[in-house]
Amino acid sequence: MNSFSLEVVYRKQSYTVQGLRSDTTVAQLRQAIEELTYVAADKQKLLVPRTAGVADLNHGADERTLGDVGLASRPETKVTVLGPSSSELEALYSAEAEMQKRNAPRKYHPSVLRGAKLRNTTQAGSSHSPFDKIYAHATTPESSPLHSKVVDYLTRLSRDPGILHICALNHFRVGALTELLPWEHPGLLGLNENAGQRILLRIRTDDAEGFRDYKTTRRVLVHELAHNKVADHPPEFKILNSKLNAQIDEFERAQRDGTHRLVEGDVYEPLPPTISGGGQRLGGGPGAESESAEERRQRVLMATMRRLEREEHEIEQSCGSATTKPSHPS
Repeated sequence: MNSFSLEVVYRKQSYTVQGLRSDTTVAQLRQAIEELTYVAADKQKLLVPRTAGVADLNHGADERTLGDVGLASRPETKVTVLGPSSSELEALYSAEAEMQKRNAPRKYHPSVLRGAKLRNTTQAGSSHSPFDKIYAHATTPESSPLHSKVVDYLTRLSRDPGILHICALNHFRVGALTELLPWEHPGLLGLNENAGQRILLRIRTDDAEGFRDYKTTRRVLVHELAHNKVADHPPEFKILNSKLNAQIDEFERAQRDGTHRLVEGDVYEPLPPTISGGGQRLGGGPGAESESAEERRQRVLMATMRRLEREEHEIEQSCGSATTKPSHPS
């Protein structure tokens, strides 16, 4: 069987594909073109003149032979190649990955008032997330159906807006966030090693098949984050822990009311609805109508702190504080 050659043109440069036969497939032709032009076979578009009497090379199976499509009997036909080179594709993928990396932090920033000045709430040179690593327990293999659920639960905690808020305000960093299995330290809900080097949380139920209430686990995480600054449970720890919970509560209340902004200075805070017909505001007493926004904020904050102190007392009942400062189990 005689062999023949074809001329292909890619970006005004001609190449010669040699050693072709009538039983050579279109797929093999594409592979030979890739070796000459560095255009991936699956990214090639092959064009021939309409007057050449050759079948469309881009529609139909690539298992067709050159004899089937008419190129074997018309070797003088010039084939034009369209498509990006492998280096261009790599540059495109790299640029897209870099753009996604640059834009990723934006999802954590809420919209700001027009003309307001943003306040930087992250440490210079640090990654956006205060949690460097997140992983399941070593005894939970990736093949386990629970593995992805554990990682998703811990990831949700690490991306919780309230948690991110107090980490930014208090400059908290955590080396690793992982789980504490129920039978490892019975009775403990959390453990802080080396002031934030690693935090372990008991997120599963006693049978290790289900998961504990999210809000309760988040309270335990706040408790462990406080141990980044204060060891054991002296009075200053309780003050700090109450402060952190109050910061989260006020942050979430402000978000619900539409008043939270990462800006310097005052922001607009809508007043609570009033009762028509001259009545006083719901929940108001003597002088309530003249209460300023700041006074109302402080009143709510104090009530919140009292409630959180009661709840924290219940958490400390199941907190086994370590005898040494480097680790803080809860």
